[in-house]
Amino acid sequence: MPLKSGLWYNTPSETLSLSAYAIHIRMKQPDQTQIERSHFSMFSLLCLVSLPVLAFVLYVCLLLADLPLSILLALRYSLLWVLVSTALLLYPAYRYRGVCVGPLLAVSLTLCLFALPLSALWRGGLTEPFFVLGGLLPWSDANNYYTDAQRLLAGYDFSAIASQRPIATAVLSSLLGLTGDNLLISQALLVALTALSCVVLAYEVRRSHGSFAAVVVLAIMFLFYRRFIGTTMTEHVGLSLGCLGLALIWRGTYRWRQALVLAGLLLLSLALNARAGAFFLLPCLLLWGAVVFRPSGARLSWRFLVGGLGAIVIAFVINAAVLALVSSDNEVAFSNFSYTLYGLAAGGEGWWQVLHDHPELSTMTEIERSQQIYQLAWQTFLADPTKLLIGFLRAIASYISPIRGFGGAFSFMAGDPDNLLDRTVAFFCRTGSLLISLWGLVFCYRQRHQPGCSLLLAAAVGILLSVPLVPPIDADSMRVYAATIPVSAAIVAVGCTSALAKRQRSSEQPVASSGSGTGTGLLPLAGALVTVYISLMLLGPLVLRATVQPLERASQPCAAGQERVLVQAGPGSWLTLVAAGTAQGPTRTGLSITDDVFRQGLTRFPDIAAVADEFARLPAGVALSKRVNLVDGRGLWVVVPADQLPAHGGILELCGSPAQDASAFWYAETVVLLPATNDEREVTP
Repeated sequence: MPLKSGLWYNTPSETLSLSAYAIHIRMKQPDQTQIERSHFSMFSLLCLVSLPVLAFVLYVCLLLADLPLSILLALRYSLLWVLVSTALLLYPAYRYRGVCVGPLLAVSLTLCLFALPLSALWRGGLTEPFFVLGGLLPWSDANNYYTDAQRLLAGYDFSAIASQRPIATAVLSSLLGLTGDNLLISQALLVALTALSCVVLAYEVRRSHGSFAAVVVLAIMFLFYRRFIGTTMTEHVGLSLGCLGLALIWRGTYRWRQALVLAGLLLLSLALNARAGAFFLLPCLLLWGAVVFRPSGARLSWRFLVGGLGAIVIAFVINAAVLALVSSDNEVAFSNFSYTLYGLAAGGEGWWQVLHDHPELSTMTEIERSQQIYQLAWQTFLADPTKLLIGFLRAIASYISPIRGFGGAFSFMAGDPDNLLDRTVAFFCRTGSLLISLWGLVFCYRQRHQPGCSLLLAAAVGILLSVPLVPPIDADSMRVYAATIPVSAAIVAVGCTSALAKRQRSSEQPVASSGSGTGTGLLPLAGALVTVYISLMLLGPLVLRATVQPLERASQPCAAGQERVLVQAGPGSWLTLVAAGTAQGPTRTGLSITDDVFRQGLTRFPDIAAVADEFARLPAGVALSKRVNLVDGRGLWVVVPADQLPAHGGILELCGSPAQDASAFWYAETVVLLPATNDEREVTP
């Protein structure tokens, strides 16, 4: 009996016979489809394991390549070139559906995009106010975090500044320990980890909303992050953990896996501990999950409520444990919120208002100052409660403003300040992002029965509720919102896809396998990144505390009139000034920069008279670095003759004297690399 083309064309008896025959054959022979899927799955997982390695090799090669500086600067400062690059390179890469080639292209090109602004910083020897000096050395808050990371490597506690956000500084300290106190390599690793985290989130958005939405998310996060590339700020860890957390919540929502959502909630909580910001996001997501995952007939899922609350508490416990591990007993996390609270109570005048109104606070320690500011904020509120309401309203108005100076939600979308066209494009991008976000939230409200839309609505409510307590005037182009920028980017992406008529109906439909035959996406990569971060923030400080103690080495005294300082050599952490016309770029000791470029960069430097003047007096032929004196834990700007600087690690004995006008500067006249001996004795700091 010949088989007909379709089963529905057979008679009932024929259909029954054919079905029985098919079942018999299936029981007698192995399922070839299952075998193929098994091999396909193994091949896919092998690709997911190998592709980060291949992409990272390309990333390193790109950092070492001597590319035209104009291209590098365009991707660090221009907005128009970022839009062109993502449209021409990243969109085709994320649209490619290959099992192995697709993810490899996406990861590789994303790492390349994030590498170019770092290379611009190094090749150009750029000085950027409040962040970096000469393309390498941290300044302002970044300098405090970097100094405290070195203090932990030397066996000392964090200071009050780093204790406000101990997780991020602990990660930096662990990276410096792994790289032998090499700042160049540590910066490259921080950028790579953040870029990979952004890829993970972009791929999850791609699976549910398509390639265009994924590239929109990635472009927004890159525009926010590029100003922190090459710095030691806490935004690295805040953004990275925020991306990973939202990616897991996104996957768990569309795949209906409660465990993934709880894991994502834990990571988001860690992100907000690493870089404090919109904390009201957490209770809003907790309530959302309890409603979405509730059993049939129940109002709430008590299982999710308890699990989610436990995840949030675990994150805060981890932050407290890291703080207790790396800081002294009198340090407190988030102590700088007192400045913001006073500014709000004064009518939204900004965090610096309290220092203007009460200059006597500058003589106090950070803990004493914080406690006093809380009292002053309460007194200011009692004197005129309406000013607090005015501060809240000003914060909300600033958040929804497209004018960059007001600190709007997308104020980080900045163009080249010297290019009128670029600044104009940036303004329209900020305005468009606000309008598209509004449309995306309207679309999500209409589709609120869909878990993905209800997720974004709950997250948006959490961010908006946080805005009055995290005013944009204090956010410095939204860097305070680093942990929740992925949420803002996702809202814009959903708004974009929902605005396209052909995709509006299907934008909420999950893609079963987008670029991955197993349906895992880049989940293994996300797991690897989470493992790395947990190890860096917990295991690294624990090992350092157990193995490193403050030390002093016996040695010959310095010459008359000189003092002695012991510092780590820190290969890759020195800024060497060379004569004009000499090539600039990374070296084994750090970064070389011509003295004229260095001084030109100082014109953009904050006016801190003694320190700025000391920098300006440095001649060619010297090397500069921020080091910690191993004897007492003090941070020093150390200046040594460049030809005496060793290329490898170890402990340097410096004989010299501090600067007359800036005691934080130490000029070394002789440099001796001490041999590794057992002639050490532990001392109490």
